[in-house]
Amino acid sequence: IVGVLANLGAFAPFGYAETLQERRARLEQELAVIEQDIAQKRGILSEKQRERTSLERDVAILDSQIGVAQQQIKYRDIAISKLRDDIGEKKTAIGEVDQKVFRSEQSLGQLIRRTREIDDTSLIELVLSGSVTDFFEDVDAFEVIARELDRSFDEMALLRADVSARKAALEGKQGEEEELRSLQVLEKQAIEKKEKEKKGILTVTKG
Repeated sequence: IVGVLANLGAFAPFGYAETLQERRARLEQELAVIEQDIAQKRGILSEKQRERTSLERDVAILDSQIGVAQQQIKYRDIAISKLRDDIGEKKTAIGEVDQKVFRSEQSLGQLIRRTREIDDTSLIELVLSGSVTDFFEDVDAFEVIARELDRSFDEMALLRADVSARKAALEGKQGEEEELRSLQVLEKQAIEKKEKEKKGILTVTKG
């Protein structure tokens, strides 16, 4: 069943590109199917463990344990794929917020330069140049710029906090992926051990 679900994409119309939301939904469906299969295999394993001890029963138990482990590996493979999607999405979002920060920094720099220009022009200089009207216009402009500066500082603080939160979430996802990869290694080693045990039992049976 899982294999069929995994290959559904192969029958998509030519030129069709799966959206991130569709991919996420498909992976969730695959995970649900594997979870159901794992639960079924664990049920069989539990039944076998209650049976009378025999070589056949021991082989069946090992087969069930190997089957559960193999499905758990598939489950984590899909979970890692989901994590990678999340990581990619978060990296894109961080890049977008970084661009907003850059644009805000440029706007902030322009506002600060304009403020300094107004500060550097004295009333006497304006009167001597016959630009008193310009002075009052600049006073109004200064008040507008001051308000814009306050707004820009607030926006910058929010953007930086947003970037920081997104990067922390990204690091968490990356750590989760590393942990799953480590579990995959251990699970594969456990399967190899069970396969050897099974081979040993079968050798005894044939002997």
